[in-house]
Amino acid sequence: MDQANFFLFPFTHILYASVAMAIGAFFISYLSLRKQKVRREETMLLSLFSVGSGIWLYEIAYHYSYGPEPHSIFIQELERLNPFEIFFNPSSCYNVLPVPATACSSVFPFVWSLIIVLLPFIAYKKMRLNKYFFIAFIGGLGIFAVWILMGYPQYFAPGWCSKWTACTSLVSYPQDARTLVGYLANSLSKLLILAPASLFWPRSRLKNAQRI
Repeated sequence: MDQANFFLFPFTHILYASVAMAIGAFFISYLSLRKQKVRREETMLLSLFSVGSGIWLYEIAYHYSYGPEPHSIFIQELERLNPFEIFFNPSSCYNVLPVPATACSSVFPFVWSLIIVLLPFIAYKKMRLNKYFFIAFIGGLGIFAVWILMGYPQYFAPGWCSKWTACTSLVSYPQDARTLVGYLANSLSKLLILAPASLFWPRSRLKNAQRI
Protein backbone atom coordinates (compact mmCIF):
# COMPACT_ATOMS: atom_id res chain seq x y z
CA MET A 1 0.00 0.00 0.00
CA ASP A 2 1.18 3.52 -0.81
CA GLN A 3 2.72 5.28 2.19
CA ALA A 4 0.71 8.39 1.35
CA ASN A 5 -2.48 6.55 2.36
CA PHE A 6 -1.25 6.49 5.96
CA PHE A 7 -0.33 10.18 6.16
CA LEU A 8 -2.37 12.18 3.64
CA PHE A 9 -6.06 12.74 3.12
CA PRO A 10 -7.17 11.01 -0.10
CA PHE A 11 -6.67 13.05 -3.28
CA THR A 12 -4.98 15.88 -1.37
CA HIS A 13 -1.55 16.90 -0.07
CA ILE A 14 -2.93 17.61 3.41
CA LEU A 15 -1.42 15.60 6.25
CA TYR A 16 -3.72 14.04 8.82
CA ALA A 17 -1.39 15.50 11.46
CA SER A 18 -1.95 19.04 10.16
CA VAL A 19 -5.71 18.80 10.60
CA ALA A 20 -5.42 17.03 13.95
CA MET A 21 -3.08 19.67 15.40
CA ALA A 22 -5.21 22.55 14.07
CA ILE A 23 -8.33 21.06 15.65
CA GLY A 24 -6.39 20.40 18.83
CA ALA A 25 -5.14 24.00 18.96
CA PHE A 26 -8.70 25.29 18.58
CA PHE A 27 -10.13 23.17 21.38
CA ILE A 28 -7.19 23.77 23.72
CA SER A 29 -7.70 27.51 23.31
CA TYR A 30 -11.48 27.31 23.52
CA LEU A 31 -11.67 25.15 26.64
CA SER A 32 -8.85 27.02 28.37
CA LEU A 33 -10.42 30.42 27.77
CA ARG A 34 -13.86 29.24 28.81
CA LYS A 35 -12.36 28.05 32.10
CA GLN A 36 -11.02 31.56 32.53
CA LYS A 37 -14.58 32.90 32.12
CA VAL A 38 -13.90 34.63 28.81
CA ARG A 39 -17.03 35.46 26.83
CA ARG A 40 -18.02 32.94 24.18
CA GLU A 41 -17.60 35.34 21.23
CA GLU A 42 -14.13 36.39 22.34
CA THR A 43 -13.23 32.77 23.01
CA MET A 44 -14.19 31.76 19.48
CA LEU A 45 -12.18 34.59 17.95
CA LEU A 46 -9.10 33.97 20.08
CA SER A 47 -9.29 30.24 19.37
CA LEU A 48 -9.26 30.93 15.63
CA PHE A 49 -6.35 33.31 16.14
CA SER A 50 -4.50 30.55 18.02
CA VAL A 51 -4.99 28.12 15.15
CA GLY A 52 -3.69 30.65 12.61
CA SER A 53 -0.82 31.56 14.92
CA GLY A 54 0.23 27.94 15.33
CA ILE A 55 0.03 27.19 11.62
CA TRP A 56 2.13 30.19 10.63
CA LEU A 57 4.59 29.61 13.45
CA TYR A 58 5.06 26.17 11.92
CA GLU A 59 5.40 27.66 8.43
CA ILE A 60 8.16 29.99 9.63
CA ALA A 61 10.04 27.08 11.21
CA TYR A 62 9.47 24.89 8.16
CA HIS A 63 10.61 27.50 5.66
CA TYR A 64 13.80 28.54 7.44
CA SER A 65 14.71 24.94 8.21
CA TYR A 66 15.51 24.57 4.53
CA GLY A 67 18.70 26.47 5.15
CA PRO A 68 20.28 29.91 5.41
CA GLU A 69 18.65 32.60 3.29
CA PRO A 70 20.73 34.83 0.99
CA HIS A 71 20.60 38.40 2.30
CA SER A 72 18.85 39.68 -0.82
CA ILE A 73 16.10 37.06 -0.54
CA PHE A 74 15.54 37.75 3.16
CA ILE A 75 15.12 41.47 2.42
CA GLN A 76 12.47 40.58 -0.15
CA GLU A 77 10.75 38.40 2.44
CA LEU A 78 10.56 41.35 4.82
CA GLU A 79 8.89 43.40 2.10
CA ARG A 80 6.46 40.76 0.86
CA LEU A 81 3.01 40.68 2.44
CA ASN A 82 1.14 38.36 0.07
CA PRO A 83 0.81 34.96 1.82
CA PHE A 84 -0.88 33.20 -1.10
CA GLU A 85 2.18 32.99 -3.32
CA ILE A 86 3.63 30.12 -1.32
CA PHE A 87 0.54 28.04 -2.10
CA PHE A 88 0.51 28.88 -5.79
CA ASN A 89 4.23 28.34 -6.31
CA PRO A 90 5.68 26.43 -3.34
CA SER A 91 8.68 25.05 -5.19
CA SER A 92 10.18 28.45 -5.87
CA CYS A 93 9.23 29.73 -2.42
CA TYR A 94 10.89 26.95 -0.47
CA ASN A 95 13.78 26.58 -2.91
CA VAL A 96 13.13 22.86 -3.10
CA LEU A 97 14.34 22.70 -6.66
CA PRO A 98 18.08 23.12 -7.33
CA VAL A 99 17.78 26.59 -8.87
CA PRO A 100 19.63 29.82 -8.05
CA ALA A 101 18.01 31.98 -5.39
CA THR A 102 17.54 34.75 -7.98
CA ALA A 103 15.34 32.41 -10.01
CA CYS A 104 12.71 32.21 -7.28
CA SER A 105 9.54 33.89 -8.47
CA SER A 106 7.99 34.08 -4.99
CA VAL A 107 9.35 34.60 -1.52
CA PHE A 108 8.15 33.73 1.96
CA PRO A 109 5.92 36.47 3.50
CA PHE A 110 7.82 36.75 6.78
CA VAL A 111 6.24 39.95 8.12
CA TRP A 112 2.71 38.78 7.31
CA SER A 113 3.44 35.44 9.00
CA LEU A 114 4.79 37.18 12.09
CA ILE A 115 1.66 39.33 12.34
CA ILE A 116 -0.54 36.23 12.28
CA VAL A 117 1.64 34.49 14.87
CA LEU A 118 1.25 37.46 17.22
CA LEU A 119 -2.55 37.80 16.88
CA PRO A 120 -3.45 35.74 19.98
CA PHE A 121 -1.22 37.97 22.09
CA ILE A 122 -3.90 40.65 22.08
CA ALA A 123 -5.15 38.59 25.03
CA TYR A 124 -1.74 38.33 26.67
CA LYS A 125 -3.28 38.88 30.11
CA LYS A 126 -4.95 35.47 29.73
CA MET A 127 -1.66 33.77 28.86
CA ARG A 128 1.03 32.23 31.02
CA LEU A 129 4.09 30.12 30.47
CA ASN A 130 3.44 26.51 31.42
CA LYS A 131 4.82 23.04 30.88
CA TYR A 132 2.46 22.32 27.97
CA PHE A 133 3.78 25.31 26.05
CA PHE A 134 7.37 24.14 26.54
CA ILE A 135 6.45 20.59 25.52
CA ALA A 136 4.88 21.82 22.27
CA PHE A 137 7.44 24.54 21.51
CA ILE A 138 10.68 22.82 22.47
CA GLY A 139 9.38 19.42 21.33
CA GLY A 140 8.39 20.77 17.91
CA LEU A 141 11.68 22.61 17.39
CA GLY A 142 13.58 19.56 18.66
CA ILE A 143 11.95 17.42 15.98
CA PHE A 144 12.93 20.03 13.40
CA ALA A 145 16.53 19.89 14.66
CA VAL A 146 16.68 16.10 14.31
CA TRP A 147 15.00 16.35 10.92
CA ILE A 148 17.62 18.83 9.68
CA LEU A 149 20.46 16.64 10.97
CA MET A 150 19.00 13.80 8.91
CA GLY A 151 19.27 15.97 5.80
CA TYR A 152 15.74 17.45 5.98
CA PRO A 153 14.24 14.81 3.66
CA GLN A 154 10.78 15.46 2.20
CA TYR A 155 8.14 13.10 0.90
CA PHE A 156 7.74 15.07 -2.33
CA ALA A 157 10.20 15.39 -5.21
CA PRO A 158 13.08 16.01 -5.33
CA GLY A 159 13.18 15.13 -1.64
CA TRP A 160 16.44 16.77 -0.61
CA CYS A 161 17.20 20.40 0.09
CA SER A 162 20.43 21.50 -1.52
CA LYS A 163 21.10 24.16 1.14
CA TRP A 164 21.94 21.55 3.78
CA THR A 165 24.65 19.73 1.84
CA ALA A 166 26.70 19.27 5.01
CA CYS A 167 23.83 17.53 6.77
CA THR A 168 22.66 15.64 3.69
CA SER A 169 26.06 14.05 3.32
CA LEU A 170 25.78 12.60 6.84
CA VAL A 171 22.96 10.25 5.90
CA SER A 172 22.39 7.75 3.17
CA TYR A 173 19.29 5.62 2.84
CA PRO A 174 17.06 4.35 0.03
CA GLN A 175 14.39 6.44 -1.69
CA ASP A 176 11.55 4.65 0.10
CA ALA A 177 13.12 5.22 3.51
CA ARG A 178 13.70 8.89 2.68
CA THR A 179 10.06 9.29 1.75
CA LEU A 180 8.90 7.59 4.95
CA VAL A 181 11.17 9.79 7.07
CA GLY A 182 9.75 12.82 5.27
CA TYR A 183 6.20 11.80 6.11
CA LEU A 184 7.02 11.01 9.75
CA ALA A 185 9.06 14.16 10.36
CA ASN A 186 6.48 16.35 8.67
CA SER A 187 3.75 14.83 10.81
CA LEU A 188 5.55 14.79 14.16
CA SER A 189 6.86 18.34 13.80
CA LYS A 190 3.25 19.57 13.60
CA LEU A 191 3.36 19.47 17.42
CA LEU A 192 4.66 23.05 17.15
CA ILE A 193 1.19 24.19 16.04
CA LEU A 194 -0.10 23.66 19.58
CA ALA A 195 2.40 26.07 21.18
CA PRO A 196 0.43 29.36 20.95
CA ALA A 197 -2.83 27.74 22.07
CA SER A 198 -1.19 26.14 25.09
CA LEU A 199 -0.32 29.59 26.49
CA PHE A 200 -4.00 29.96 27.43
CA TRP A 201 -3.90 26.86 29.62
CA PRO A 202 -5.44 27.92 32.97
CA ARG A 203 -3.87 27.50 36.38
CA SER A 204 -5.15 24.49 38.25
CA ARG A 205 -7.63 25.03 41.06
CA LEU A 206 -5.29 23.28 43.48
CA LYS A 207 -2.47 25.76 42.84
CA ASN A 208 -4.84 28.70 43.13
CA ALA A 209 -6.20 27.33 46.42
CA GLN A 210 -2.66 26.95 47.79
CA ARG A 211 -1.85 30.57 46.94
CA ILE A 212 -4.96 31.78 48.75
